[in-house]
Amino acid sequence: MTNPAMERLRKNLDAILVKAKKNNDQVLKGRKLPEGVQGPELPSSSNVRGKKEGLAHAREGHSGRRGDILEDFHNKTGMYKDRADDALPPVMLKVSIAGSGCEVWMSHADKDGVKDDVELMKLDAPSLDGWFSDKAPAAYANDKGDVTFSGPQTLGGTSDTGKNSINNLVDTVPPIIIKSIPKGYETGENVILLMKAHSRGAVAASMIAKRIKAKLPKMKVELTQFDPVPGQANYGEKSEIAIGDHTVPEHEVMLDPDGIDTRTIPEEDVSVEHALDETALVYSLASGYGYLLRSFQPQIVHGAKRIIISRQNHGGGLVKGYLLGDKKYKGSQLNSLPPGAYYEKEIKKDGDHNVGVIERMSKDDFMEKLDLTYKKAVSKLSDWGRYDIVKGALEEFFTRNP
Repeated sequence: MTNPAMERLRKNLDAILVKAKKNNDQVLKGRKLPEGVQGPELPSSSNVRGKKEGLAHAREGHSGRRGDILEDFHNKTGMYKDRADDALPPVMLKVSIAGSGCEVWMSHADKDGVKDDVELMKLDAPSLDGWFSDKAPAAYANDKGDVTFSGPQTLGGTSDTGKNSINNLVDTVPPIIIKSIPKGYETGENVILLMKAHSRGAVAASMIAKRIKAKLPKMKVELTQFDPVPGQANYGEKSEIAIGDHTVPEHEVMLDPDGIDTRTIPEEDVSVEHALDETALVYSLASGYGYLLRSFQPQIVHGAKRIIISRQNHGGGLVKGYLLGDKKYKGSQLNSLPPGAYYEKEIKKDGDHNVGVIERMSKDDFMEKLDLTYKKAVSKLSDWGRYDIVKGALEEFFTRNP
């Protein structure tokens, strides 16, 4: 039986594809490239932003990371610099996974956490993935075909069980994403997957992204994680994972200062076979849930290209994003930041939410910046282990990126 939600997603993607092909054909027809330009010169429009002399800038009405990618594609810079002019245009799939207890991504909800019924449509969950019908996770889509999967909902999100548990999301989301790829793009080539996720959803997203990249290595997979936290009794990849070109040998991890509940991380749990293409990781130094002690330690993530240490709480940066200079980076657009490590030097109020002001840190000053951010953390509750995990991530980052 045809699934209405999947059909709607495919139609949305097909419409985007047809528009992109039409634009590409119109641009290439009977036109020559101006000297010094590596890609097609596009006509100006009301949607064109960020003009630079000698380069074409068309965002096709899209803001954020999607707009940055389209602009990069049309300029033939960055990851598109070697593409032929008649190559298929990129197709972007955007997937969000909310944190525990959240039905939708935080910026898609009002102050009470209620989803915006005008913007979002609940997907036909019972038959969403076709063959895990009894386990299909709760999900919503907007009119662009972007999908948000709910976080764990059992006991208000305190229990990592049910249809939106980490395990079930990892089992069911990859086939859903793969099935939504339009005809002609089945190998993953010219497809870009933008994933952003929070808390337990961010833990699930790291595992999902790796599985999709392994299945379709030609697909460009981007991942933005906001404070990934697996919760107590979640080990293996849920507690430690490599998302970049990185391998960690087998080693032991201590779960508390007394040496109780030690566990061994085998190499295959954290080795990465196919590195994700673009990655951004936000660690909150003061989660606001410090009273839960070690059960709220973040996932240890290896190989991220961008790390932001924030003194906001567990949901910091989700709604308003971060400011670097005079430019705001929000959600998946954190992957438009130059690769590097950043600290949150200031918090500004923006309506009901905070926006963090960030600056890059160097190898020489990262300990000073880490301590400064930690001391200014808004939470006064104990977050045992968070400081050490973030410090380890930064030490590793600067060892690999001197």
